[in-house]
Amino acid sequence: PARPPARVARASRCLRPPQKLHLSAELCAVAPGPRVGAAACAPFSVRPAGGQEALASLGRWVRHMGAQVDLVRLTLVAGADRARRFLARDDDAAALLARRRLEIVDYSWFEAAGSPLRDGHCGAGPMRACHVQSPVLTKCLIDLRDRAEWVAMVDVDETWAAARQGAPGSAAEAAAAAAALTLGEFLRRLPPSVQQYHFCAIEGQCASDGRVVWRPKSALRVGGGECEWWAHAHAGIAVA
Repeated sequence: PARPPARVARASRCLRPPQKLHLSAELCAVAPGPRVGAAACAPFSVRPAGGQEALASLGRWVRHMGAQVDLVRLTLVAGADRARRFLARDDDAAALLARRRLEIVDYSWFEAAGSPLRDGHCGAGPMRACHVQSPVLTKCLIDLRDRAEWVAMVDVDETWAAARQGAPGSAAEAAAAAAALTLGEFLRRLPPSVQQYHFCAIEGQCASDGRVVWRPKSALRVGGGECEWWAHAHAGIAVA
């Protein structure tokens, strides 16, 4: 789809008659180049010791998402060296890296500063990996604004067989049309009026009538002309 033109801000100020200073700046300027239809963003952390189960889960998730979207962007917030070594040895991840369909971003600043992120749910107390989820997803949306039409915000423990909700038409048509769609194919079929789509990211744990009532996730249309977003694990808001 065509991208909207950049917003232009102009200002003129009289310094000393008859001198004038004219300023012009492009806001939300569109970078040239092709865009993929759909990308996925996720943060990942693993403890310095142990964590083999988490790494194995990461490998399965990368294979899954590589089949679901055009580009997978993985942000490593803890245990980056271990995760990189593991992915380099994983045949499917290595193939995606070689084809530039998997991007690995290192955000392990806390470890570098000697303050490793702890495991567990977010709450009061020490910094945990979940505390950096919103900043990571927000940065991903902005970074992919000129490179993707849709960005899905998910976690590395979430997989599903196919997109099964929200296809146009009757309920019967929706079930038939969505049964074999990948997430990327489903998102690309949505009309331009849809700027955000919520879906259930855990196979077999969605309501039978198609409502997203448990652990919803969100995909945002970042190719729609907005500049910046605030991202959450379950939704996103355009702020500019």
